[in-house]
Amino acid sequence: MLLSCWRLLQRSLWPLVVAHGVTDTLVFLLHRLSHRATNEVAVRLLGGGLLTPAAIGNMWWLNTDPAIANFKTGYQLLTFAFFLLAFPLNVAIKTWASCATILLCRRAQQQPGEAPWVGPAPWWNVRRGLRQAFGTLRSINGEVAALWRPVFIVELLVAAVVVPAQFASLAVITLPFTLPLIVELQAAGPAAALEGVRGTAAMERSRALLRGLRWQLAVPFVGLVVAGRLLEGAKATLLSNMPPRFYQELVELPLLVLVGGTLLSILLARMQDVLPMVAYSEGKQAEAVAAAQAGASQGASNGASGKGSQGASSGASGGDGGSK
Repeated sequence: MLLSCWRLLQRSLWPLVVAHGVTDTLVFLLHRLSHRATNEVAVRLLGGGLLTPAAIGNMWWLNTDPAIANFKTGYQLLTFAFFLLAFPLNVAIKTWASCATILLCRRAQQQPGEAPWVGPAPWWNVRRGLRQAFGTLRSINGEVAALWRPVFIVELLVAAVVVPAQFASLAVITLPFTLPLIVELQAAGPAAALEGVRGTAAMERSRALLRGLRWQLAVPFVGLVVAGRLLEGAKATLLSNMPPRFYQELVELPLLVLVGGTLLSILLARMQDVLPMVAYSEGKQAEAVAAAQAGASQGASNGASGKGSQGASSGASGGDGGSK
């Protein structure tokens, strides 16, 4: 599956980077507004003592000081309340990128020469890549708009299940129960977009497609998440432990670590975005193979039954002739 993800990413690299770059920026701004609103309300409703602007610090970010961020002060409850308020908006923004990813992957899965297949721009040609990306996204904008509402409902339902499951997975011992559920719901968005199934039916369709592939999908799913976390940790560790003279005399080295690590993080993140479509395609292929095998088995069974019936009929006819 990782190889399939990489091939799809290569064919739609720049449109995917632009689409998710835009949505990631909007989500970042949404978080800043949500955090600012949380802190402003905390100061006005729960003000006094520790809950002051000076104590909170940067009002655009949530405070993580245990003396402030706890249930006793009410700050933690307020944070949770604003998280719930911003949650549907967060999913709504990401749904646009999900719809674009599904359509881009569907195009990329077509063979060269099939309309509307367009050869990918080289990854090193930024100008051509961006021009192609914006042109491609404009061309599918109408389809994205038509798909957005039903896919948003499905994505919201999936997120309502997956987010609590992810929190439960932090206990580690719950992973054998939560991971299969999270993995089996990965194809709900593509099922809603490409098959027209709605709501919980899309979730059930996803589970039916991926139930036989859950562990085959779990390996790349977990692997990409872990690789992204390790990469970010390694980049931060290298940058923080470099001697000060590197930032003065060999500035190219920390710059290489920063830019290279960021580019690799973007590639890993985009492979995570493509993985649900790959899983959906694998599930459809497995379903088609199973249906073909069932059909062949049924045909062989019918053929054997027909020959048996024909033999019995011939025997009966021969018996009748002998009696005459």
